Amino acid sequence: MPYQHAFYYWKNNTNQDYIPDDSYDTIVRRMQISNFYVRYMDVDWNEYLKIPVPSSGLGMKDNDPINLPTAIEFGHTPVIFITNAVFQNIDDVWCKDSLPIKLKHRIEYIQNELAENFAHRIYENTPDSIRSTQNYILPNGDSIRQAFLASIKEIQIDCDWTEGTKYKYFKFIKAFRQLYPNKIFSATIRLYPFKYYKKMGIPPVDKGVLMCYNIGGVYNINTKNSILDLNEVKKYITHNDYKIPLDIALPLFSWFRWFRGNEFKGIIYKKNLNKTDANLDSIGTKRYRLLNDLSIDDNYLREGDVLIDEQIDSSELLNCANFLKEKLSDSRKIIFFHWDDKLLKDHDQTIKKIFDMY
Repeated sequence: MPYQHAFYYWKNNTNQDYIPDDSYDTIVRRMQISNFYVRYMDVDWNEYLKIPVPSSGLGMKDNDPINLPTAIEFGHTPVIFITNAVFQNIDDVWCKDSLPIKLKHRIEYIQNELAENFAHRIYENTPDSIRSTQNYILPNGDSIRQAFLASIKEIQIDCDWTEGTKYKYFKFIKAFRQLYPNKIFSATIRLYPFKYYKKMGIPPVDKGVLMCYNIGGVYNINTKNSILDLNEVKKYITHNDYKIPLDIALPLFSWFRWFRGNEFKGIIYKKNLNKTDANLDSIGTKRYRLLNDLSIDDNYLREGDVLIDEQIDSSELLNCANFLKEKLSDSRKIIFFHWDDKLLKDHDQTIKKIFDMY
C-alpha cells in the first residue's frame, strides 16, 4: 500500500494567511495530498466555571464564519485538542458522560455548518449555462450535505496526557468512541509516551500519529533547536513495539522563544511579531534583544528581553524523515504540521523530496 500525504490545518478560519481556493487546489493536487487534519477546537479547564470549555477553534470568535477552503474540506479529519489540565480536574462523570456528549454537540454544529456551506457553494458554482439546459437537475441539498458528512470518516484526539491522567483520558476516549461507532478514532502520540509506553499506556484508539517534534528543551535558553533536533529524536525511537499502527508527523512551522534573563516566558509567533513596531538588536546567531517594550497577544515584552528565532532546517528535516522511514517502516502516512502558506513556499522542494521518499 502506498504512503498517504497529509497536512494539519491549524487555523481558526480561512481569513488567516488567505490564499485563493484555486491555489490550494493546485498545491493539493501537485503534492498528492490525501486529506487534512483540521483543528476544530481547543478544550481547556476553566478555573472560574470549574468545567472544561472550548477556548479557540473554528467559529469561536464573534462573526467568524465556519468554513474551509474547498480543496481541504471534503473528507477532512476533525482534530480536538484537549489540555491535560482538563483530565487533572474533571471527575469520572465528566469523563464518561458530560465531556463526550458536549464535544459531540459542538462537532455536529461545526460539521452541519460546513456541510451547509459546501452544498450552497456547489449550487452557486454551477454555471448558468448548465442550469438553463433542459436536462439539468437541481442538486438535492440534503443529499449533498449527507455526502459531505459521510466523507468524514475519522476523528482525532490531541492531548499531552501524563502518567497521572492516563486513566481519565483513556476512559474519556472509550466513552467518546461509543458515540461514533462507525468512525475511525486516532490519537496523537508524543515521543515520550511512545518510548515509555509501558508506563504511559497506549490510548484505546484505532491508530496513532507520532509527533516527531517539540522535544528539545524549550525552557532552556541554550537549546540548539526545540522544534526539531534529530539527535533528540533518536533518543526516543528505540523500539518498534507500539501496539497500534502509527503514522508520522513532521514539523513545518517556526517561532520565537522568549526569555527574560534565563527565564523562559513563552512562545511568540512571527506573524504576530511582524504586526508590531518591535525594535530588535542582533546579539548572536538568530538571537535578538528587544530595544523597546511591546505588547503581543496579552504578552508584555520588556526592553532587554531576548527572542530566539527557531526555524526548520531543510537538511535536518530530510534526515529525520529518512531515519523515521527506516525505523518505523510500518507507518503508512506522512503528515506535516502545519499548513502555512509562507513555509510551504520556503520548503516546497524539501516537502516534495520527503513525499517522494514516502
